[in-house]
Amino acid sequence: MLCPSLKCRSFGLGSLACRSFTCLMLGFLLFAWSTPSSIATAQTAPPELPEAAERIAAELETLPPVRDEPTVPLPAERPDPNAPVLALRSARDTLRDLAAAPGRRGNPDLAPVLRAAEEAMRVFNAGSPDLSHLAASAGAVAVAQRGLADLIDAGGPRELVHVRNQLTGATHRIATDMIGVAERSGVRPQRLRAAKRRVELGLKAAKRGDHVGAANHMGGGTKLAANTVSFDVDLFEQNIIDALAGQTVGYAFSIGWQGNLYNGGSSLGLARTDADEPSRNQSPNKEMHVASVSKTLTAIVILRLLEENNLTPDSLIAPWLPGDWAVGAGVESQTFEDYLTHESGFAQKGAGNDYAALQAAIAQPLGSTGFQYSNANYGLMRVLSARLQGFDVSTIWWFPPDALSTGLFLSYAQGLFESIGVEVDCRVVDADPTIQYNFPHNDQPGYLEPDRRMTCGGVGWTISSNEIGAVLANLRYTENLVSAEARDWMTDRYLGFNDPANYGWVVGDMGTYSMHGGDWGHGPGEAHACAVMFPIQAEAGLVINSERGGSMAYQCSLLRNAFDDAWTAD
Repeated sequence: MLCPSLKCRSFGLGSLACRSFTCLMLGFLLFAWSTPSSIATAQTAPPELPEAAERIAAELETLPPVRDEPTVPLPAERPDPNAPVLALRSARDTLRDLAAAPGRRGNPDLAPVLRAAEEAMRVFNAGSPDLSHLAASAGAVAVAQRGLADLIDAGGPRELVHVRNQLTGATHRIATDMIGVAERSGVRPQRLRAAKRRVELGLKAAKRGDHVGAANHMGGGTKLAANTVSFDVDLFEQNIIDALAGQTVGYAFSIGWQGNLYNGGSSLGLARTDADEPSRNQSPNKEMHVASVSKTLTAIVILRLLEENNLTPDSLIAPWLPGDWAVGAGVESQTFEDYLTHESGFAQKGAGNDYAALQAAIAQPLGSTGFQYSNANYGLMRVLSARLQGFDVSTIWWFPPDALSTGLFLSYAQGLFESIGVEVDCRVVDADPTIQYNFPHNDQPGYLEPDRRMTCGGVGWTISSNEIGAVLANLRYTENLVSAEARDWMTDRYLGFNDPANYGWVVGDMGTYSMHGGDWGHGPGEAHACAVMFPIQAEAGLVINSERGGSMAYQCSLLRNAFDDAWTAD
């Protein structure tokens, strides 16, 4: 396409007037007046931009600037280091470090132990339809314990004793949590007697140094307890409704059950009150801004692009930055995972989400990189997506680089999600968009979310609760969005999901809960959201277009609690 390279829009011919005869004639005249050096440039065929990206970029050129909102931190809650999801991971990571230590690389004795510990973590993260993953994880721990016993007896590193104890603690906790669920579900004490006896035997075995026997007994107790209960999806739905009652101006939630939307979704209250006529009811099909749940969507997009380029989260970001960006000392060693896990140092730099702010942050030396939550980490994914699609926005001068990188990001993401029937954008597109309110709203007007396309990534996406459910179901049961390997990256490394090591409310009783919360606040109103994949074949998406009531738990905690309390005695 010659015409975009000659910037027809500068002649007032409209964003896509390049197909017109007038534009072509102006292009010819400009070409004829060019110097020899510029003729050579003009003769180089410009890249063929996706039409949807061009359209969005043209719209964004004239978009009034929108203030970049500061990161709204997710609620802090001290994590429990003994929770199985953390204890298993810590033991696995210690073994990985020992295996990679000088003098131990390729140690034939340590390798089987590490494989068994990794399998225990993998099974625990993957979940199952029927809680069988809990006993299976204990079984993999027993395999690891056999190898550990030999290594410890042979005078292996003292860290192995700690690993052994962590693994035993994890299997004990899995068993006692499962028994606790059964007791809360109304299982008769006599039915749990055998399970409790197995746990007691496991503790005795551990005390006499038989950690293999301990894991076997704990796994047996877990299996016995798990076989006494069943998940009640109706109760799960009712638990959510009860917990939300009288606590919002409006909400909608959707449950995925065994790969299907359950009961069409549920909603109550208003998406718009009379103070923002026309009033509208909330609906599980009504889109709204989901704040930091946007990070789950953005992670899916960027992982899909990484796979298309035969890359992984461990790949360096530097080759995928715009070609004219300066890279600060140390930044050249950073990976995609550093940003997707909020360990990039962007928060410490105070990075913003717009193109110029991201460029400035990348140009700074690396500095501190400990975990610190920042929307800008995912805002950078918006910029990186352009190069991952084969376009260096610094060389395509007929569009501003901020508008073009956003256009490429949005058009790619929209195409990906449209392939599963989900429409997303980083602006409200409803004729009567959802409004955010304080609670109670006191008949006061609320807050209408502006167009956030130019800062999209960490926040900004608008989507309905039913569409959140569709995204999670496709992520979990299909490879329509990303491969099974990429899904495992997300759940194992917490890419696009909250890490339980940083947020205690992620941890539940039944395995790994892959979730992300979202919170957004302004003077006239708030928005809150959560997306969760539970350990069995259940998912949930919740959106709230108001401040939470004073007696309401954090929305992700609410979903977790509703799930953990939705089991009934067989």
